[in-house]
Amino acid sequence: MKKSACGIYIESEYITLVRADRESGGITAVEVISLDSSLVHGKRILAGLKQLKASGSVKRGEPVWFAFQSEQSIFFQTQIDSNVEDIHESLSWELMCRTDESPEKFAFSAISLSEDRALGLAQRIEDVQKYTKLLAKIGIKPHALTIDVVALVNLLEKNYGGNKETILFYASAPVSSVIYVKDGLLWDVRMIYGIEESMTPSELVPLFLRARNELRDVWDIHDELLTKMTGSLVSNQQIRAELAKALPNCYELNCFEMVENKTGSDTEALSAYNPVVAVAAGLALSGVHQ
Repeated sequence: MKKSACGIYIESEYITLVRADRESGGITAVEVISLDSSLVHGKRILAGLKQLKASGSVKRGEPVWFAFQSEQSIFFQTQIDSNVEDIHESLSWELMCRTDESPEKFAFSAISLSEDRALGLAQRIEDVQKYTKLLAKIGIKPHALTIDVVALVNLLEKNYGGNKETILFYASAPVSSVIYVKDGLLWDVRMIYGIEESMTPSELVPLFLRARNELRDVWDIHDELLTKMTGSLVSNQQIRAELAKALPNCYELNCFEMVENKTGSDTEALSAYNPVVAVAAGLALSGVHQ
């Protein structure tokens, strides 16, 4: 068994890496690579990955849990018959009906939420292959691939306990999300597409509130529910302040709430990176708890 696991997350502006220690479950390293916006997407990502490798943060033979941001991620919830034996097969048919495409074109997983409801998560195979090829160019073969919202649910579980009911606002460009967590599971999610870095708080906040209200209408969520926010856009103090103003009970997600800081850096100083590295932290902690 490896002594550590690494989480790497690729989004439009950053590549982030977090390493977690398997024995203690603590976080031992955090790194943020800002990407060159003047380059086309593929070259931008490859340049950032090469910079990450040159920094020495990627260890040979270490299991890497990986996720990438995509506007083509597909989430759907559906009712299922309690007699269904193979949930994955049942939801694969649902995916085909919804997209009018073969399930073989997707990396697809199904999460059972109750006896009669399940959640489907899918990413296009062509996107998965594109990013894994870029990783291969710097010598990384991911141990596991997951989706960013799943990594964030894992981070919530490790930091706040698996039985907490929570709404999490994930603010990032070009895709954001509002995630509802119940009984330690990704219960439902609303994706918000077309987000731009240049958007003002007055443009962004109503989008999050609308998605939150959709979830409340479906699940009858009470106003006192634990609410967290994270994501690279939350690094903007004005956006963070406007979200907190609109949602008085909403606080920033702290990667080190219950997870030990073993990076050698002061936890208060690391707090500035919390919104940017949250997904990578969730990936690394997933790796060490498998």
